[in-house]
Amino acid sequence: MLVTKDEASQMYCPFKFSRSTSREAGHMNPEWRCEGLRCMAWQKKEIPAAGEGGYCGLSEKPIGI
Repeated sequence: MLVTKDEASQMYCPFKFSRSTSREAGHMNPEWRCEGLRCMAWQKKEIPAAGEGGYCGLSEKPIGI
């Protein structure tokens, strides 16, 4: 899925994600967030309506790219 860099920062990184503790339940641990453009796996792709964005290279390439 193509996302903007702001949307990516609100998603979990599949590489950094680990099991949460009961104290963290319902909260996003900042250490698990996607780093977007700062990540070596990030695949930069221009989004026509939103501008700069991309997708996580650790997942499959989005359909239509």
